[in-house]
Amino acid sequence: MPEHRFATALTVLVISPFSLNAQATEQEAVQTRIEELVVVGRWEDPVGNSVSASAGVFGQQEIAQRPLLRTGELLEFVPGLILTQHSGGGKSNQMFLRGFNLDHGTDFATWIDGMPINMRTHGHGQGYTDVNFIIEELVERVEFVKGPVHAGIGDFSSAGAAQMQTSRGLDQGLFKATVGQYDFLRAVAADSFAVGSGDLLMGGELRSYEGPWQDIDEDLELYKALVRYTRETDSGDVWNVAFMAYDASWNSADQIPRRAVEQNIIDRRGSLDTTVGGESSRYS
Repeated sequence: MPEHRFATALTVLVISPFSLNAQATEQEAVQTRIEELVVVGRWEDPVGNSVSASAGVFGQQEIAQRPLLRTGELLEFVPGLILTQHSGGGKSNQMFLRGFNLDHGTDFATWIDGMPINMRTHGHGQGYTDVNFIIEELVERVEFVKGPVHAGIGDFSSAGAAQMQTSRGLDQGLFKATVGQYDFLRAVAADSFAVGSGDLLMGGELRSYEGPWQDIDEDLELYKALVRYTRETDSGDVWNVAFMAYDASWNSADQIPRRAVEQNIIDRRGSLDTTVGGESSRYS
């Protein structure tokens, strides 16, 4: 072998292991920088399906990542929709969408598992919407639209709509207990079991709260329950039967005039009428 070829071959043999080692080290570095991506099956491509950009879907994964002070905030995942509370924790929330006052849901249609929530000819306003009966942890999926361009939705939907779907089963049971200021207490428990050839889901919540008011105790007592049995037939069809229950009672500080506070008649957390309150229930 010519001398220069021998030298070249020897150089290649010496350098190659270092080159291979450098490449392996670089590949390992690249692998450690790869970000883990989780694909959520419920998301769908809206192109060709949604008639406008003012439509979307969110689910339990998003709900679980955000702390909720009250049940109504579940709907605040809809961009531009704000829910406030007055007259006690058991009353329906006040809704605002894109700067418009929707009162208690008059112009925002809502459903839970296909059942309409808006109440017609309600004494507090046509389309009265109270979502306090929902257990947030058992909401699986919410589809929403905004704007008066969805003629197929129907009554109360001139500003938008949301269709909520509750879970038919849980991967694992859950229990939560929350304790906060002013004697706030919330406890939630839920689990699903195989019963016969189907699945039985059971969930319940209780909540109590005294509130920060000076002249009254809010004395909120709130109870919720959801029981569902789901079965898949041999042909692949799925049917279910569900029972929902909700009961609440509370006292309310209600609204007060600013002049009463400025004239030191009452504290800003005071009340002029300590007899205001309410009772609410829903069974389906």
